[in-house]
Parts: sequence; C-alpha cells; structure tokens
Amino acid sequence: MKRRKKSHAKPIAVLLIVMFTLVIIIAVALNKSNQSNQNKPPADKYLKIQHTKSIGEFYGDQNSSVLIKILGLNITALGGNAYDIWIDLGTPQSDTEYPYAHVSDLPKGNSTEVQITTSYSTELENGFFPVYIDVWCNEAKIASVLLLLNPNDIVHIPGTVY
Repeated sequence: MKRRKKSHAKPIAVLLIVMFTLVIIIAVALNKSNQSNQNKPPADKYLKIQHTKSIGEFYGDQNSSVLIKILGLNITALGGNAYDIWIDLGTPQSDTEYPYAHVSDLPKGNSTEVQITTSYSTELENGFFPVYIDVWCNEAKIASVLLLLNPNDIVHIPGTVY
C-alpha cells in the first residue's frame, strides 16, 4: 500500500487569496478616507469664528503687548451641522494649561461661546492684537485662522506679567 503525500498547495493558495483580498479592502478603505478628506471644505469656511471678550494684561511701551489669559470666542456653524469641533491655540505654556476648546455638536445656523485658558502673548500690529488659531471638525479639514483682537475687547487684569 502506497502512502499519498498531503498537498500543501491548497491551503497556501487559500491563504494567498485571503491575504490578497484583505490588501484590496484596506487599500480601498484608505483611498476612500483620503478622498473624503479632500472633499471637505476648510473649517474657516464651514465655521465662523469671532472674538468676543478676553482677559489679559497689557505691558510694554504704551501697552503695545498683551498676555492673553482667557480668550473668548463665538463659533457659528455655517456650512451645516458641525460635530467634534476643535479650536487649538498652540503649544501649552505649562503642564496645567490646555489651550484648546471643544464643542461636541453645533447645529447649522446656531452659535456657541467658548473660552480658552492660555498664556498667549502678542504684540500690537496696525491697531489690533493678532492671535492665530487652528480649527477643525468632522465635516471640515483643519484651517489656520487669524483673529484680530481689538484692544477695547480685552479686559485688563494687572499683576500677572513680571
């Protein structure tokens, strides 16, 4: 009686087909994700960001600089419902500072106010204090926004700048 050798070709072929199918599924998913991000509008077109009031301390010659401690903003959803809105003011200045704001959802046409606790220093340019923020949400890709703060919209709290 002769023994037949087991063929390993069938299991290997099945494994290769499964692996090939997984690679195609992953490639399609990544391509779709990349395309959907490219079709998103920039956040500064989808959302309206306006400065409201801030708290800070003026310093320097003729109050030419300000250290913003609390940045007040108003956000309006223009392009549609906005979910998971993030507003980032940059790198934290300390371990206890988190210079960002988050709004979980904002229906189209609605507005909300947020405050960001920070230590953001800026200098007067053409009568305004420039503040740069990054903003994004699920429906819009990240955009850098320049806010021009009117000195009259900053409440002066003395004693924090040394």
